[in-house]
Amino acid sequence: MRSPKMRNLFSKLNGGKFLVELISLHGTQIANIIIPLIMLPILGKSLGAKAYGSYIVIQSLIIIASLVIEYGFNFSGTRLISKHFDNRAVQTQIVSKIVGAKVLLSILVVFLAAILAILQWQKFSLYEITIISIGALSLGWYPIWYFQGKGNLAKFATFDVIIKSLSVILTLVLVKESSDLHIALLLSIAASFTSALFGNIKILSEIGKIKIDFSESIKMMIDEKDMAIYRILSSSIGNTSSLILSAFSSTTTVAVYSGAEKLASGSRFFIMPFNQVFFTRVSRYGKDNILKARREFLFSLALLMLISFLTMTIGWIFAPFLVEIFLGSEFSSTIEIMRYLLMITPIFVLGNTLSMQWMVPLGFDKQYNTIIATGAIISLALMIFIIPRFGPLGMVIITGSVELLICAMMMIYLIKLDLNPFLRSQNFQPETTASQQEQQ
Repeated sequence: MRSPKMRNLFSKLNGGKFLVELISLHGTQIANIIIPLIMLPILGKSLGAKAYGSYIVIQSLIIIASLVIEYGFNFSGTRLISKHFDNRAVQTQIVSKIVGAKVLLSILVVFLAAILAILQWQKFSLYEITIISIGALSLGWYPIWYFQGKGNLAKFATFDVIIKSLSVILTLVLVKESSDLHIALLLSIAASFTSALFGNIKILSEIGKIKIDFSESIKMMIDEKDMAIYRILSSSIGNTSSLILSAFSSTTTVAVYSGAEKLASGSRFFIMPFNQVFFTRVSRYGKDNILKARREFLFSLALLMLISFLTMTIGWIFAPFLVEIFLGSEFSSTIEIMRYLLMITPIFVLGNTLSMQWMVPLGFDKQYNTIIATGAIISLALMIFIIPRFGPLGMVIITGSVELLICAMMMIYLIKLDLNPFLRSQNFQPETTASQQEQQ
């Protein structure tokens, strides 16, 4: 006979909407993590370590620039749409404001890219600056926020997987040597652009006519600046690693670290969709029912920790085999780096769950941003001093240390507010919010 806790677990996992959201998000993970892993043996062996390192540096710049356009709407937009999922008029207003904001942010990114082109930045050619700009626009306009908030991500996720799978096939056919670097970049950007275009057209077909008021969009950007800062800082920490490495090391070294990082991030394939689904669920009632939010948080953390330890163990054992299959013998030094990165996975899960399933849904965006900003500054400072001496291994040490520091700072802050989610005897009050804590 099942215990009440077990019955609660099965009821969560058997919930139809939960499974649909989870499967759909795994579809996007296939497009964003598994397909790039499939691309590793193609690009690593066809381009060679040096050209592949250049490919990674350009992709990192694309991601960082896209974060300016995305502006955290993949989370804040999801939260807003999910709260008004049955109100078409409010959804239209939300979409109009977000579209207006993305237009303004896109103009800013293109303007900065144009300045770099005019100044003839020697680091990259005009073609590469153009690729970076188009890539940033494509990723920045990625419309997952709307479909996840509505709970109908399946069709978009399917299309995204198909398009990016076609990109893999074309890359296999067309990319044969290091001189084909620009073809590889073009195919990657074309797939992202096509998915973004399809998704945004689908949004407009569902919402209907939108009315863009840039003053309203600017107000939304001000209101959601905390989430934007979080996204830009937290995502930049990982993506600046390749850029910092390229400044102090060769592109071959960048390729070694990036190859290990991509293989290690593949272990998070099952983790991120769970995290995103629970973020949406906790956001719907976090401030109104903090006790239920705590139960969801603990359930999610336990599940994700179990998955992270399993994937970490499997990845550690099969690291030599995976590196040989995906990258080849030229990247044999990647094995050690990959294993160390896998050991950070549980810390990553703890930090991500504490932030996106506890602090942010309860309204502590600003406080969390202070923590993540502190971590980012420390990370960059350590990179400058440690990477020139220790290279990729130094990057692993910095990543793990900063993740652990961020977790510690979050727990100190939550304990100070008497909001430690791990204490069963904690006397949580449903009305406890960030604004009320500030008043206290």
